[in-house]
This record gives sequence, C-alpha cells and structure tokens, in this order.
Amino acid sequence: MAIIMVTVDQYITDDGWWYLSCVCHEQVVPDSPAYYCERCNKHAGVSSYVSNELLNMVGKCYLFKVFSKVGAGCDGEKCHPISKINDDEELIEKFKRHNSEVIKLDME
Repeated sequence: MAIIMVTVDQYITDDGWWYLSCVCHEQVVPDSPAYYCERCNKHAGVSSYVSNELLNMVGKCYLFKVFSKVGAGCDGEKCHPISKINDDEELIEKFKRHNSEVIKLDME
C-alpha cells in the first residue's frame, strides 16, 4: 500500500483509457438503448464519463491510498486500485511536512 498526494490538473477524455461501469465496478456493454452488466445480470444505470463530482476535483489536492499489488483488467496495462481518497486539509499538510518530494507529471 502507498499514500500518494496529487493535485488534479485536468481530465483527459479522448485517450480511450476509461470505460463505463456499473455500480459494482464491472464494465458494462451497450444493449440499446441501455447498458448491461454481466456480473449483476441486469441493465445498469451509468452516468456520463466525467460527472460533475469528478469535474469539481480539478485544481484540488487529495491523498490517495493505493494498493501496491497490480490489478488486472486494464487491457494489459498495470492498474493500481485506489482504496480511499481523502481531502482533509490538516492531514494533507501533515503529509506535505513529512514527504517533501514533488514530481510533476505531464500526461499529455
């Protein structure tokens, strides 16, 4: 497990790395006019890719609790499941004081 501090800079919506999922987190398949979840064996309600809740994260700082064990199911890519997201300002400040290395990633 690792704790990572991030500031959400932007959402990249055109790279095809995302997929629509059911509330159980299983990928859904199109079944006109809805989407079907094979795990739940029912039609699933899904929202648009970037919800308002996610858009509101842009520009804010968070701590992510990430599993170090690599997950499967990402089209051959390595996936590190996030178990918790925290935006508590006091906890973030403590984290900053004890973990000073900053790396800026260019995702474009």
